[in-house]
Amino acid sequence: MPQLPSYTDFLICGAGPAGTATALSLLDGGVAAERIVIVDRKALPRDKLCGGGLTSRAWERLDRWGVCPLTALDAQAIHLAVEGRGQRLAEPGRLATVDRRELDHRMLQRVTAAGTRFVVAQVLGQQRESGGWKVDTSQGTIRCAYLVGADGYASQVRRTLGGKRRKPGRLLEVCLRSSTPIEPVLEMDFSPALKGVAGYLWRFPYYRDGDGELRVKYGIMDRSGEVPALHLRALLQQY
Repeated sequence: MPQLPSYTDFLICGAGPAGTATALSLLDGGVAAERIVIVDRKALPRDKLCGGGLTSRAWERLDRWGVCPLTALDAQAIHLAVEGRGQRLAEPGRLATVDRRELDHRMLQRVTAAGTRFVVAQVLGQQRESGGWKVDTSQGTIRCAYLVGADGYASQVRRTLGGKRRKPGRLLEVCLRSSTPIEPVLEMDFSPALKGVAGYLWRFPYYRDGDGELRVKYGIMDRSGEVPALHLRALLQQY
């Protein structure tokens, strides 16, 4: 496992798509891979609660970066609905779902294959210094000229910098096997908004990484974090 260096020009906190896309963009811009370090508190591959839908713009970037092919299920449209009624919207380019476990891992593999260092380490805090940053992690201290916070809604980087702390939302998701053909349409149902939930339900078919088995993700999100989990679970079960 790579060790944390004492200095790097670009330190990216977070190895999800935001962090790896930043690294790939830097590489596109001519930054040498040796000048970039990515840290994350967990190793990959790992499971991620997410529908996994990618639009044509995302596929164009992934193709350009050489991340594809991924195990993907091509969809015909997105169905936006409220209480069963809605409208289908066609994507002008490719619309498909992937398993986030595979997507995140493939993007990180592409970055590390180019020579960028990835270290499993938890960011504990950072402080501004002349010419850059001092970042304390569970694997030691590293200094950098540029610091990127790509560590999610509970970002340690944002909290330490005094950014507004978001109240954690809630997200529930269940993945079910399917033994019958599924219509390749992604559904987003905003009926929960009529019941005071700041979010929506979704139904996204996809292929599971590893076994290629057809499955369906059913999920519900509440951005406010104020709706009891039991209520969200009941709405999801009903859906």
